[in-house]
Parts: sequence; structure tokens; C-alpha cells
Amino acid sequence: MPYGYENYRLSKNISENTVVHEVRLIRSLLAFINAKYKRSIEPYEIRPIDIKEFLDAERATGLQDTTINRKLVYIRHWFDFMWRTNKIPIDFMPKLDYSKNLVMNNHTPITINYLTLLNKRHQFLRARKIQLHSKLLFIFFIRGLRIRDILRIELDDFEDRGNVLYLHLRRIGDEELLLKFDNDDEISTLLMAIERAMFSSSPYILYSRINEEYVPLRMGSLKDYHLALKHYFGIPIRSEELRFSYVHYLYRHENKSIEEIQQIMGLTLATTTRLLKESLERLDKVNYNVINDHEQILSE
Repeated sequence: MPYGYENYRLSKNISENTVVHEVRLIRSLLAFINAKYKRSIEPYEIRPIDIKEFLDAERATGLQDTTINRKLVYIRHWFDFMWRTNKIPIDFMPKLDYSKNLVMNNHTPITINYLTLLNKRHQFLRARKIQLHSKLLFIFFIRGLRIRDILRIELDDFEDRGNVLYLHLRRIGDEELLLKFDNDDEISTLLMAIERAMFSSSPYILYSRINEEYVPLRMGSLKDYHLALKHYFGIPIRSEELRFSYVHYLYRHENKSIEEIQQIMGLTLATTTRLLKESLERLDKVNYNVINDHEQILSE
């Protein structure tokens, strides 16, 4: 689904998380077009104007142009598949010039003060009303981990050494990363999650149950846990932005060198350099010696 696209993309070794996003987008596109014409539209009936109107509607919700461009790429992939499998006679997407309307600037300012989150960590991880999965996301986010890496974490990746917990993280495109957890609240939360997953017979620390089988946490569920973080902190808590915030914090507050940051993050030097450069641009207003009114509330 739709039209065999999911299995096709997986057969091309596209990551499951990416395919989930692609399939969800195509379903939204088809639902939009069906609602527009008030009937079920066949793929060969879709016109360029339909794609433009769908993207316009998505853009009107406030999504960044970089996100809209990613959706455009996903739609192009689907049309290419439909044409290659003879489900549509013509693929008009290569000629659809929608990107010219987009401002491709990823460098939107980030105002999150990483130190504020650390000051709030103890209270958050001990809050009884916060679901365990939300706490896990927070722990991994503040270490600069990406969603695609977080969802692949298995119980066997952890090593318990008493007062210290290690995570051997195998990641796509980067070196293996050894994370050390020595904060009592983090260790307690992680051990609780490991115990719960073991009781459920799930190999993953963040998981969903599909057809009596435990699988990595589904993206639909992930959204709910994201919202819990936003409601608690009063600001969106996104893995990408925290990744930049973490690098900025290490460099500006901890005075780490780029080589030390590279080792902490387990990245290539080129990637570390890019992250640091962009973090200095996007967090140039963040001052770890000054806490604004909102952050003061968080730290109390």
C-alpha cells in the first residue's frame, strides 16, 4: 500500500521509518484529491494542478518550505514507481516546477537553551504523569540522537555496570557510538524501560505492538509522545533542534574542541564540522549566563 509502493521501497533498502513517512504522505495526497473531486480518483486521473493544490494546502498549515520540498520529493518517488510499474501512462512530476516557490533555508533560529533542559531533567524524569516512552525520548534527544537511530535501539545494546549504564549504538552512516549514562534519574528511567520491555518480550526499548508482535515504535505513536514533551516544557522538543543545541552547548558552555565533540557524538569530522557551524548560526542568541522569563519558569 498504496498500490504496492511500500513493499517496493523496502525492497530498495529504504529505511522503514522513511517508507512510513512516504506512505503516510501518499495516503494524505490521495485523500485530499478524493475530497476535492468528491469521488475516488484513479492515479492516472491525477493532474499537476492537484499536486500543486495539495502542496499549497500543506504549506498553508505553517510547515517550513524545507518540509514541503521533502514532501514533493516523496511524491516524485511515488509517481516514478507508478510509471515504472505501468500503473500510470505518464509521469508528469519531473516537469512540475513547484520548488521555485520554496525558500530553501534550513537555518531558522533555535532558541532552546540546552542548560535549561538539563536543569529541568530531574523533575521531568520523576514526574508520575509523564509516560515512560516520553521520558526515553527526552533522554535520547538531549544526547543528540536522531529518531531513526533511537527507534533501532534494542535491549541487547545496553550494558549495566552498576552505577553506570552504557549504550552501544549502531547507526546508519556513522561509527558505532558508546553512550555513558551516569545520572541517577536517567539510569533509573532506562532500567525501568528495559525491565518493562523484557516483561513484554520486546527486543526494543521503544516499541509498538502490531498483530501480536513487538516492533520498533511506530511514527504515529511517536507523535503523541512528542506532544507530551511539548506540553510539559511549553515549547516544541524536536530531535533535530536538540541535536544542534547539544553541539552548541558542548562548544560554548563546556568548551569542548571540535575533535572532542566528534568523539562524544560519534560522527565523522565533516559532519561534526557542519553541525557546529550551523549550530553557531542558528543558536547565536542563546546565552547560557542569562535565563529568560520562560526558562526561569522551567527551572523552578
